[in-house]
Amino acid sequence: MRQGILFTSIRWQDAKGNRTLYESCRLVHAVHKQRALVCGRVTPENWPGELTISGGINADTVTRVGAWKAWMVMRHLRPTCLEHDRNGVLYEGHAYRCESALTMRSRLLVDGKATREIEQRREILSELHRVKAVKGRPVCFEKFVAFQAELLKKGSPANIVSRELQSLMKTGVESAVRAYVASWAKRWQVAGIHVSPNTVARMLKQM
Repeated sequence: MRQGILFTSIRWQDAKGNRTLYESCRLVHAVHKQRALVCGRVTPENWPGELTISGGINADTVTRVGAWKAWMVMRHLRPTCLEHDRNGVLYEGHAYRCESALTMRSRLLVDGKATREIEQRREILSELHRVKAVKGRPVCFEKFVAFQAELLKKGSPANIVSRELQSLMKTGVESAVRAYVASWAKRWQVAGIHVSPNTVARMLKQM
């Protein structure tokens, strides 16, 4: 909470007994609000072989709204364009029940001698990076994202997100995260959260 970063760590084992560790952090930048970043690593703990890391734009996401047995499926995005080029994946369209245009561009980078392919399923467009993984050696990845709402800036949204994405990639993960954490540190100077032991005890009794 103090850094404003979502950290994820997952270890799973498949039917063959292969154990894989996934670790990542993600953020939507507090200073450059049109930029987002996911970075991390995947470690084949007890197996070698081909590893595929996928990332792109999912325009087919839905949310179930309402009570159980009375769910209504609500779509998040209405795409008019979903395409790719050497600079990543581009989405143009609208948000659900919103006439303002929404444009996004993402780019996935993977360490090592990875081969890049494009996969499209329905309204999901992904970059696939296949790399030969070594047992116990992490494979690092970085996913850069830029987005633009019609009301934020004037000009071509596709050009704006392309420039934002290139700027984020040029800045680099380390510098982007450092600036982001510094911005959260300033917030904590004027705000804070304190949970007393008595409050925690009451919550535990109610569980």
